[in-house]
Amino acid sequence: MATTDIWPESTVSPEGLISIGVGSVPLNNHLAVDEDPADDWTTYVYQESAVDVPVVAEDVYRLTACGLAADQWIDSVSIRCRVINLATGVTKYGKVGWTIDGVSYDAPARAPGAIWTTFDEPYALSPGTGLPWTAAGLDAARMYIFMDLLGSAGSPAKVVVSAVRARITHHTMISAELPTATLRLAAQAQTAAASGIAWPHYSVTVPLHRHPAVPVAIDRNPSITAPVQRRPAVHVPLDRNPTVEAPLHRRPTVKVSK
Repeated sequence: MATTDIWPESTVSPEGLISIGVGSVPLNNHLAVDEDPADDWTTYVYQESAVDVPVVAEDVYRLTACGLAADQWIDSVSIRCRVINLATGVTKYGKVGWTIDGVSYDAPARAPGAIWTTFDEPYALSPGTGLPWTAAGLDAARMYIFMDLLGSAGSPAKVVVSAVRARITHHTMISAELPTATLRLAAQAQTAAASGIAWPHYSVTVPLHRHPAVPVAIDRNPSITAPVQRRPAVHVPLDRNPTVEAPLHRRPTVKVSK
């Protein structure tokens, strides 16, 4: 398997997060969290609460195109980011998640600690369809960071986020997986139609992969060497001076009458 990281390309909807290191324009917040490798304290976004009233803030980011070839099967997509809680105040929660076709899908809430921590929220399936991710569906999705903080004057809550990305785990499909890919696309078409989503938004063309041809040299005039089968020699002892016994012929006795 291979992994591909994609990063925030633009800020779609800045709502209360404050950026450090890239100026004070909220629409530039994505520039504070798109670094590779992570720079932690150099550029980041944050929000804090120093009163007994929750402070809610959120950023929604468009990611760079994943650029995966059509023969790549997406096994999972993880939201990754660096997070730290700078104060001792009560942090209700911080969340990351996906916005797909206008619907937000929260990852489990997490309360960051006092040291930089990498959050990793894996999604084996698209939360929007409940089916395996496609490159087109991933390119259309948005990622968000959401904070809901509650502190006090004597114990403020402050959360900082840096190095936001989506990590794609994928592999090249083999011929045995093509029927599954076809069924997956058909199921997504039905889901999209039921949700009023334009199907071309999710379409993927999957090339047919054949096993590579392996050249084999053919000897059209093979030389075959076969052992010569000879008749076994039979040794017969030769008697060079044979003794021939012949019956002794005697002259017959002739009796003459006087």
